[in-house]
Parts: sequence; C-alpha cells; structure tokens
Amino acid sequence: MLNEEERKLALTRIDADRRLETRGRKDKTSWKLVRRAINFNTTLSAVCFLLLNITFGGLSIFMPTVIASLGRYSEY
Repeated sequence: MLNEEERKLALTRIDADRRLETRGRKDKTSWKLVRRAINFNTTLSAVCFLLLNITFGGLSIFMPTVIASLGRYSEY
C-alpha cells in the first residue's frame, strides 16, 4: 500500500510518538512494569470478574442436575 519512502516516514512518526509518550525512553516489559500495573482497582476488578465467571459457569453446569432431581410433577 505504501511505497518505501512513505513506509520510512510512517515508521519514523510512530517511533517519535512512542518516545513522546514515554518521555524519551523505551520501556521493555519487565516485572517492574507488571507490578506498577497491579493496583487496587485492577485487582478488585479481576477478582469480581473471576467470581462472576465461577458463578455463571457453575450455574450452567449444575442447573440441569438440580432441575432433574426435583422430580416430575403434573398439573393434576
């Protein structure tokens, strides 16, 4: 889609934008960045999401067993 000159210009602009966002330094992914990303809000959200998934998963797995164990009822 782009010729060689346009490709170089686009990559140069992307690199310049990245340097502005990180104040001139490029951060590699490290345990320090991971620890910085984990705070109260992200931890709470992850725990709530996990508990909701456990609840809905258990409901969909065990609901047929619960309904089947209720027995058969008739209208009369």
